[in-house]
This record gives sequence, C-alpha cells and structure tokens, in this order.
Amino acid sequence: HTWDMNWGLGHKTDPLDERTAGVLAPFMFVLMMSTLDQDSTKGMDVDFGIIVDGEWGGQWRVQVKDGKFTYQPADSLNGAQAVDRLVGPR
Repeated sequence: HTWDMNWGLGHKTDPLDERTAGVLAPFMFVLMMSTLDQDSTKGMDVDFGIIVDGEWGGQWRVQVKDGKFTYQPADSLNGAQAVDRLVGPR
C-alpha cells in the first residue's frame, strides 16, 4: 500500500489518495465493529452520524448499544446525538 510505504519513509503528513480512501471508507466500519470494547460499552446507547465528503463519500448512522456496534447508510441524520464530518483532501 502506497500510504503505508510513504508513512514508513517518514512522509507522515502526506494525504491518502482520495480514490484509495474512498475504497477503504466502507471498511472503516468493519474495523470499528471488530475493535469495539464490548465490556466498556455495556449499558451505553449512542446514536451518531458520520459524513464522509468527496466523490467516494456518503453518510452513515452508527449505533453503539449494550456492547454492540451497528451501522447503515443513511439518507438523513436527523435526531442523531452527534454528527462528525470527515473531510478528504482538497
């Protein structure tokens, strides 16, 4: 992966190519789901939105409830407790 190679060469502030980031965006949720600390999120009930700008972007509604992480594409993020916008390279 070119980003990994650039990081290893010390280019730690170089942005990830937008197309590469776009392909990886949907997988970030699988990573989040796989790394959730289920014990520390028991009893939690959080509903938030994530917006990714750019050609490959979109918006998703995420819920963490009782130790489980779920996500789905969303047409609307109305009512979400928080919304975070991830802005890609310009």
